[in-house]
Amino acid sequence: SRPTNLVATDAGKLYIYAQTGNWHEWNGTNWKVYDTNDTTNVKDYGAIGDGIANDSSAVILALNKGSLLTFPTGIYLLNITIQKKVILEGEGSKKSIIKPFNANIAAITYTDLGQWSYNSVVRNLGFESKVVSQSSKIGVGFTFSQTDLTATSKKISDEYSNNVTFYNCLFQGFDKAVQFPFGNIGSTFYSCGFTGNKYGIYCLNNKFSGDIMQSGIKYFYGGQFDGNDCALYFHDTSGINGGIALYDTILEGNKIAVYIYSTGGFMPFTFNGLWVEDNGSVRLSNDLIFNIDSWNNNVKSTIDIQAKTFIFDGSNSTFVFNQGFITDISLLGENNHVLSIGSRCDTMKELGGGSLIVEKDSSDIVIEEANGILIKAIGKNVYLKSLNSISNQYDKIGMNATSSNGRYFQVSHRFNKVTNFGSSGISIPCDTINSLGSGSFSVVGILVNDGTLYNKCSQFSATWGSTSYTSLIGSTITTICGWYVLTVDLKQVNGSFLSFSMWNRDNVQMSYGYKLPELNRWYTMASMAFSEGNQSMYFDIHSGNNTPATIRISALQLRRFDTQLEAKSFISSGVYVES
Repeated sequence: SRPTNLVATDAGKLYIYAQTGNWHEWNGTNWKVYDTNDTTNVKDYGAIGDGIANDSSAVILALNKGSLLTFPTGIYLLNITIQKKVILEGEGSKKSIIKPFNANIAAITYTDLGQWSYNSVVRNLGFESKVVSQSSKIGVGFTFSQTDLTATSKKISDEYSNNVTFYNCLFQGFDKAVQFPFGNIGSTFYSCGFTGNKYGIYCLNNKFSGDIMQSGIKYFYGGQFDGNDCALYFHDTSGINGGIALYDTILEGNKIAVYIYSTGGFMPFTFNGLWVEDNGSVRLSNDLIFNIDSWNNNVKSTIDIQAKTFIFDGSNSTFVFNQGFITDISLLGENNHVLSIGSRCDTMKELGGGSLIVEKDSSDIVIEEANGILIKAIGKNVYLKSLNSISNQYDKIGMNATSSNGRYFQVSHRFNKVTNFGSSGISIPCDTINSLGSGSFSVVGILVNDGTLYNKCSQFSATWGSTSYTSLIGSTITTICGWYVLTVDLKQVNGSFLSFSMWNRDNVQMSYGYKLPELNRWYTMASMAFSEGNQSMYFDIHSGNNTPATIRISALQLRRFDTQLEAKSFISSGVYVES
């Protein structure tokens, strides 16, 4: 009986039809029926499942008899090759376990079917290496085409092994748990776990003879990657990579959670609703140099790389974080871009975060609608474009130095000047000579032709002591009740990095101690907080190391708003209010 409620757009998917209980597959023209009452039990064909015997021959015999194989509770030692549409099903990922009999060959090898359509299903099975231990991560659980990653053994068609869907499977203890050596696009993972592997997912584009094949079109829904050396590894030099996405996935306790080397993205790589905890530099007491695979054409070598939660390398690629958690990123290579929208962003280790590092001038990290606690989201080419919310403990100007450390961030450079933004406050263009004073010492500045919004800016040179401070404004600012936003364009020309603070020179601090990431670059810095009023504040330069340093200042302003929403909108606007 045809399941009439299904339509042709369901081509390539399997459904259980309620009337018969059978699996139905629509191929675009006809329905193919798999009788679920006629399953093939591998033990009926001689499989023992005792963790000792080689069950390969028995399982191959069962494969030849049917297309829906069941693995009752047991441990099956296998090295089998599949070249047909098949459903492999166990009684649970901790009950029905598959291990390689020969650790040098994958337990299951899935080969070319000569077609692009939906292929096979693996569900409710556990995959374990022959020896599961932290010190011995060996073998491959499931591979496409072959285990060997050398040109001498690759067949021309190996890149066309593809399209397997995994449900509720657990992979642990492998050198490579699931391997896609030649592109092998089109697989999906639902609620699968990867734990204690060197590489959980290992994907390459086709670097050998045959057709160009990228490494993407891999989708992960739910599931968890924990305790792996590198949870997800992609190395792609095809220039057309794309379709790699994680949805609501847990990344926890991995030395490297995601490593992607890509030389061009056909689509952005997307990370949606990730739970990220204790990975990379966050989980390690010291910076770990991790030895990771690297490819030059079809020749594999290894490189030493500092462990981070996310490492994105290569060129001309985009990585998008939606919601979830973004932290601890190394963005390497040229013209690579990270965009975060509505994600929680922590960069302090104490709060589960790590620093955001951008290696090249042509690359950047842009954070929009940041949620949660934004801690020191500052670095070369790291920009906060807009805020959604900040934890209440970081809202109010008060006597908590830790909170004040969490209120400063780098924003995109301002691009426009306006005369009114519905706020009160002060604005100092800094295109005239200003003296620094009202502190422990005074400094007289000069004008130089290196402004941002204005042609000229103020330059100050001095020996800044470890306890010295001097005011950029020259007098205190007494607040009234409301939300305050401080923005200023700063460049440090030479010397050791200095600190900049908005404070009462004691324990009432709006923002305290932020430093610029690099010399000889303009940065637009901002901070936002609520004042209950009647607080006298200075904007100071301080905390040098008794060595000469030169700084340039352009377009400083402190603006007051009635509501937090207005304050956040002002930060997002990218404007400078002249009066």
